[in-house]
Amino acid sequence: MKKVGLLVGSLRQGSYSKQLAKNIALLFPVEVIPKVIGINDLPLFNEDLESKEVNSWNRFREQVNDVDGLVFVTPEYNRSVPGCLKNALDIGSRSEKKIFAGKPAIVVSCSVGKMGGFGASQHLKQIVLSLGMELVQPAEIYLGSVQTLFNDSGFLNNDFVNNLLNNAVTGLLKLINPDSVFGSCEISIQDEQLNKIQKFDFQNDRLVALNKDEETICEARYQITGCVLTINRISTYPSFVGKGNASKVLLKLVMLATLFDLVIEPNCSFVQSFFADYAELKALTI
Repeated sequence: MKKVGLLVGSLRQGSYSKQLAKNIALLFPVEVIPKVIGINDLPLFNEDLESKEVNSWNRFREQVNDVDGLVFVTPEYNRSVPGCLKNALDIGSRSEKKIFAGKPAIVVSCSVGKMGGFGASQHLKQIVLSLGMELVQPAEIYLGSVQTLFNDSGFLNNDFVNNLLNNAVTGLLKLINPDSVFGSCEISIQDEQLNKIQKFDFQNDRLVALNKDEETICEARYQITGCVLTINRISTYPSFVGKGNASKVLLKLVMLATLFDLVIEPNCSFVQSFFADYAELKALTI
């Protein structure tokens, strides 16, 4: 499976940048593993420390080296990149393995004002290119008034922004593996493959999986209460039964729980039996 790392330029627990990064992660197909790479424990870069074993530096470098692409989401501090993100890039750049070189990258900036973090984006893209990464198009992703883009459940509620980010994810996936066809909305599929999921649509209490003709293949009914994600039902429409799509919908909900630090309450017999077969998922349940 391919892996994508998410680097967020804010250390605040409830930051809009972190919320935005989680929503971008949900756009990836279940065949791709998104992972937030933490930078909050990285000491300031100091050449005097290079001869020593700094565990957090090594951890960060290994995590970046392990992914196939990167997504940067950053606010703007004083018309530039936050120091914590620049520090992480400096630390990573001094790795002997050249961990950034050749990796495709998406750059997204945001702000509560109308400029959308334009200055931070321009500086960050310059750094990304200088480190040998390949900038994914569209490269102009500046999201102003970011505080208005989420619903009460924390999901993006703006179709224009969703489409913009979806196009960027599509570009990233094509650069990661141009010869592969992912079973999701972010990569186009052949016309005859109507039984495969092309798009996931998160609603307040419903996750819908659609094919390329916008037909509903499968849906899940769920609710989020505090830190608990309760899955009440996963059902597949009769014409699409037996194609493994219910499992993909469940895995998308598992991804949601992982990203948003939720525990899962399986009120559905399908979910209960699925988790019984995969012991490693039981840690996510209550």
